[in-house]
Amino acid sequence: MSEPATGGDAAAHPQQGTADPDQAAGGARATVLEVRNLRRSYPGVLAVGDFSMALGAGEILGLVGPNGAGKSTVIKMLAGAVKPDAGEIAAGGATVEIGGPLHATALGLSFVHQELTDVPNLSVAENVLLGLHYPRLAGAIVSRRSLNASAREIVAGSLQVDIDPTALNGSLSVAQRRLVMIARGLATNAKVLVLDEPTASLTNDEIVHLHGVIRRVAAAGTAVIYVSHRLDEIFTLTERVVVMRGGYKVADVPTSSLSYAELVDHITGVAAATRQAITEEAQAGTDQQGPEFGEELLRVEGIGRTDAVEPASFELRRGEILGIAGLVGAGRTELVRLIYGADARTSGEVFVKGKRVDISGPRSALRAGIVLLPEERRTQGMVVDFTIRENVTLPVLERFRWFPGLPIPRVGRERGRTRELIDELSIKAPGPDWPVRLLSGGNQQKVVLAKWIEHGAEIFIFDEPTHGIDVAGKLEVYRLMARLARAGHGVIFISSEFEELEEVCRRVVIMREGRLMGELRDERVTLANLISACYEERSAVTA
Repeated sequence: MSEPATGGDAAAHPQQGTADPDQAAGGARATVLEVRNLRRSYPGVLAVGDFSMALGAGEILGLVGPNGAGKSTVIKMLAGAVKPDAGEIAAGGATVEIGGPLHATALGLSFVHQELTDVPNLSVAENVLLGLHYPRLAGAIVSRRSLNASAREIVAGSLQVDIDPTALNGSLSVAQRRLVMIARGLATNAKVLVLDEPTASLTNDEIVHLHGVIRRVAAAGTAVIYVSHRLDEIFTLTERVVVMRGGYKVADVPTSSLSYAELVDHITGVAAATRQAITEEAQAGTDQQGPEFGEELLRVEGIGRTDAVEPASFELRRGEILGIAGLVGAGRTELVRLIYGADARTSGEVFVKGKRVDISGPRSALRAGIVLLPEERRTQGMVVDFTIRENVTLPVLERFRWFPGLPIPRVGRERGRTRELIDELSIKAPGPDWPVRLLSGGNQQKVVLAKWIEHGAEIFIFDEPTHGIDVAGKLEVYRLMARLARAGHGVIFISSEFEELEEVCRRVVIMREGRLMGELRDERVTLANLISACYEERSAVTA
């Protein structure tokens, strides 16, 4: 992937290194958290091996590494959700055995996890103060006025955003719901705040705002562990970086001493030349059909929904990876959900291989050969309490029955086919009966893809497939999309990271404020043009 234009040396990152180097290493600060030789294994899998780390008051530490590196397991052990097999955790100078999430909170540890863990049918105020004892009028009666006032003070005072505390959390955008989760973390007055991919689905302005909040929190003495796959954030925000790979710590260095290329090398364990070769392979996957690709596979004409998406028209050809670019809230997800039938459209028609198809819901889209890999893969793309095998075979159970019409599965055959897909997609798991909830984000994404490959779809819609996935995992996603394109399928690729679209796509359609503005082709698919097209009223887009 492309490196930032600023280059790799420390001087090229003027916002980093704001603290004294001794402080960045924890030397001039009181240690608020220390872990010593933590270890955790699952059957057949070492999740974390002999991991040690110290954290000083007010320090912002970046924790990075590939999916499956052990970052989430370390966080779960700190949160008391998983018990370590060996090792010690010291909080506030005393060795502790964390009994659960409430105990972790009592010890001054607060967590904002990658996946949304809010309660949609509760109000913003109820979510912010959840588990922190709601203010009471008398007995069990909650003081709504005090509850809302306290939540408003936290949201407006700490985050400096205007969110109605009485609104249902489920009515907010994903970005606003994530801010509410962060407000809940700040409400505990924690000594250590752990943020796992907090900027997912946030706009650039919201990211800048959140970084300001984090700096203020750190300046007040709260230590921050910041987990992100966006490496520019690591350079911009953190003072020190801990890198994990394969369950072990492979680097622990001041951010100012690292170049971008060095950090990527630590994370992937793959030389830059090899990464470039993989990216070129992904790009080559879109060149199979020459300048015009193959025959038309999908065409939408005037598809839209009142107050969400203005009528839009475009086509997708065999062998093509078509990008959809836009800012958060531009209507990209809303558009593909209309195509897939997940939401009802108020206008437009869908054509597959030149024939009009009546798509009234996801089932009819599946019959037409269209599948959607949603951004919220855990809640919308899989059954997290099922195994890999159960997820992969769920849409095609009739293929794995002993007798047609009888719900008696051939489990051995299911396992065999799932094992083939695990090998084909390089899913890192002990076997077909491994629960998907124990997989990393990147491997969960592969399970969703395996399900639709087994279904036999021809049109694949990827909505933010690299969201929450590390550098190496992103390269694997590019490879998988390229493989689908080379096999003659059509791929629609939504991404908020313009660099991805520049690297992978030869044609990108632009959305802004619910309207399809036009497209960029071939040499015009550049980072500068994509930014211009998505941010400016006048740009290089061809209508």
